[in-house]
Amino acid sequence: MAVQRPPSHPSTRVLRFVLFAALSGWLVFLTVALARQPEPGAPSREALADAVAAALNARDTATLALLLGDPVAGDTDVARHLADQAAGPHEGPWRVSVAGDRLVLADDRGPRARFAAVEARGRWLFHPLPTFTAGN
Repeated sequence: MAVQRPPSHPSTRVLRFVLFAALSGWLVFLTVALARQPEPGAPSREALADAVAAALNARDTATLALLLGDPVAGDTDVARHLADQAAGPHEGPWRVSVAGDRLVLADDRGPRARFAAVEARGRWLFHPLPTFTAGN
């Protein structure tokens, strides 16, 4: 004896279609949003220096967070702290140059800070934490 399903009402079919379409649209939205996220870091040390200088001068914490390396990668609190420090007393705009594996932050009075520049997955990031090495 075969079990027969009750007939499907048109409103039930429409509701199923609407739910399926909404779920599919949400999944497409998430996929596109994730694909459009900017990659962290910069393609080269020089591009990293330019991006850090522009972000510090504009006090752009979102951009600074994208340029931070491990262990504080993407940390907006650290980026906000750096931007707040950059807003403090200094002479002229911030300039960032590359010196070996370091980024040197300077204003019109000269160098003010040095940060390590590191490569991760083909992109360059900077560490705002001090590193202790011989000869520093």
